[in-house]
Amino acid sequence: MATNTRTRWQDLYGVQQFNLESNDGLRDHVALDPTFDAGDIGVQDGVFGLPLTDHPNLPAPASTIEDDQARGIAQVDMPERNTAQTADPPEVTLPMLADAYHGSLFGLSFFQAGAEEAESDDTELNILTCRPYDTADPITYLQLIRLLQRTNESEEVDQIMKGGVCSNLNFNGEVGQITSIEATVRAANWEQDDKSALSDGQVNFVRGVLPFKHQDMSAAMWDPENEQWVEMFIPSFELNLENNVEFSYFNDPTAVSSIMSRILASGSVTVPWSQGGGAGKNYFINRFLEGEPRKLVFYWGQSGSEFDGDDYLLDHDGNTVNKFKTGTTNPKNFMSIMVNARVSEYDMEGENEHMVVASFEGVRQWATVAQGYVPEDTETEGYINSVELRFGYDNTLLTRLPE
Repeated sequence: MATNTRTRWQDLYGVQQFNLESNDGLRDHVALDPTFDAGDIGVQDGVFGLPLTDHPNLPAPASTIEDDQARGIAQVDMPERNTAQTADPPEVTLPMLADAYHGSLFGLSFFQAGAEEAESDDTELNILTCRPYDTADPITYLQLIRLLQRTNESEEVDQIMKGGVCSNLNFNGEVGQITSIEATVRAANWEQDDKSALSDGQVNFVRGVLPFKHQDMSAAMWDPENEQWVEMFIPSFELNLENNVEFSYFNDPTAVSSIMSRILASGSVTVPWSQGGGAGKNYFINRFLEGEPRKLVFYWGQSGSEFDGDDYLLDHDGNTVNKFKTGTTNPKNFMSIMVNARVSEYDMEGENEHMVVASFEGVRQWATVAQGYVPEDTETEGYINSVELRFGYDNTLLTRLPE
């Protein structure tokens, strides 16, 4: 009878976040191993398990090098085919359900130096605000692990990716479903090692935090003509973010540096033709014809006086949007997405009710307050970023960035 059978239900994934010290670099980080100690940062402080909705492989970066040689034989001879670890970053896509803790981990990894963490004035919340970065140097790396043995075994079979950076971050939601996050992580190094000791209670999971349902999302669009937010009721949306992070390799199978590339934001939103309030009928068709960006916000929060809910000024000038609707009793779990959306194309579909499906790209725009610019001090005009994310979470459970 086999005693070492491995099944899909036994898959155990973990992640640890490493913030760089002032003099650290990628090589310093790759030299470290995940420890999963109580004082380390994972999905929460001291919580490292990734409950993924699939079972992805953490692939080794290897390929066959082909060099045809004149050897006077009809067959391919072994010296002509060499399998070698290549100077390419290992890559894995991690699908999961959306909440503030998982979202903030990969939001920070994607936006790197563009992320800032601050404590809310009125609640025990930390707010992580993610904006496009203005420096190419990462400030934090991830270590991913897939444990492939039991705790009483000690073989070098567990898979580890070190020096990980989120290169793609996707958000999806549709009627009747849980909002999902899909994070693609590229890394500087891949290893096999014995990490069986980490599976003995250390790869723990977040408890008591419900993922975001699509039906609990509040969506709004800024109307510059009337200078107010228009609430939207949408069957589905998606947002795809890319930063195309690059890793530099030289005469070493491990990357020596990483460089953050340009951020691209794109997505789509489905709007019923009959929707009232200014966002229905041919509204998005006109946005396509005019090529004029509009701010779109997707928001999950918690009602009640415990949380002030200030986010992207959705209550700007008294025009309040219901930004608190949620199905969870946990007030310390919210997320919002803002994209300055320029409609790039559209379609009309729907088996019963007509729907306008508007595809968009996120663009940076110089604007006035009337056009949707949110002043940070006394300015009345400035840049609207192409995309911004915010996550709110219990500051007794998680602090992502050093003060």
